[in-house]
Amino acid sequence: METILEAKNILKVYENGVIANRGVSVAVEENTIHAIVGENGAGKTTLMKIIFGIEQSQEGEIIFKGEKVQIRSPHDAIRKGIGMVHQHLMLAPDLSVAENMILGKEPLRARLFLDTDRAVEITRQVSEQYGLKVPPDKKIKDLPIGVRQRVEILKALFRNAELLILDEPTSVLTLQETEVLFNTLKDLKEQGKTIIFISHKLKEVKQIAFLHLYRSVSRYCVFAISPLLTMREFWFSTSFPSMLEPARSSVWPVWWVTARPS
Repeated sequence: METILEAKNILKVYENGVIANRGVSVAVEENTIHAIVGENGAGKTTLMKIIFGIEQSQEGEIIFKGEKVQIRSPHDAIRKGIGMVHQHLMLAPDLSVAENMILGKEPLRARLFLDTDRAVEITRQVSEQYGLKVPPDKKIKDLPIGVRQRVEILKALFRNAELLILDEPTSVLTLQETEVLFNTLKDLKEQGKTIIFISHKLKEVKQIAFLHLYRSVSRYCVFAISPLLTMREFWFSTSFPSMLEPARSSVWPVWWVTARPS
């Protein structure tokens, strides 16, 4: 299987001296679901922001589809085929679903005026293509959070995202909405998309994928773990003492989970 994304030896230190990422290396296989699992504050989102061009690292490199790339902004990332759905959704609440969908790619009439009918048509086409139902004419502020998140996913797909990053996507969802999201991600995987799923909830990760490999991003070692192990078994299955009591560590460990749909 081909590797679509590699991050190598990423270092990110903020101006106040906080080390968000140190020596991070991860490879993401094409057409799979990969979960990044770690405690809050472990640096998961920071790494995704680096990949998406929101943050810049001091060291390291990113390779996308076999080529070393410089991602200076989200625009760069989108142009290369990387999309991101943030934990706090980046939608304009007073605009309609269709208007949010085409922001930055507005269809125009007479090169001057927004073609609203065309925007609605585009929204319906993308919605049908990926099987994600959204009401084009409704304002974002009038929609439940699960539907808003669906709009964000469709926005990324409309911009031809091949790799889709979801940052803590279940944090604001009900159990029913979470189940719908998981089905959506599995369907997108079947349509050839690659998903990076960020979470601190191991139980949810196990629902959507087999756990294949854990790897820390700091000074810890790489080790394999059975998909059937529980969290308690996980702590005591490893021979690395520093992993047994992460709360006492000066650097929170974060575990990379290569995940494949069950």
